[in-house]
Amino acid sequence: MQAFNLKAMCKAESLYGQRKDLQLTKTQESALISVDVLMIITEWQEFRVPNFDKIADILKYPVIFDGRNLYNPNTVAAHGIDYFPIGRELPKFHN
Repeated sequence: MQAFNLKAMCKAESLYGQRKDLQLTKTQESALISVDVLMIITEWQEFRVPNFDKIADILKYPVIFDGRNLYNPNTVAAHGIDYFPIGRELPKFHN
């Protein structure tokens, strides 16, 4: 697992230390390298206007699980990303 948290990196490192199963990264983009999906668990301003094309290119699978419902599902889908806003019902699409 890789994680980026601009405001809590020092605290996270002091709590978890150096671990093989957790890589604390220096940038948002570096947290995406070699990972399967993106999980959003904070609603900080820094995450509100992402470069969805870059996210889709970097992730192994273009999937976002959004625990804060930050993004418009149609906008994310337009960039080829599967989007799962936790707690929000998505519109039903008919074939």
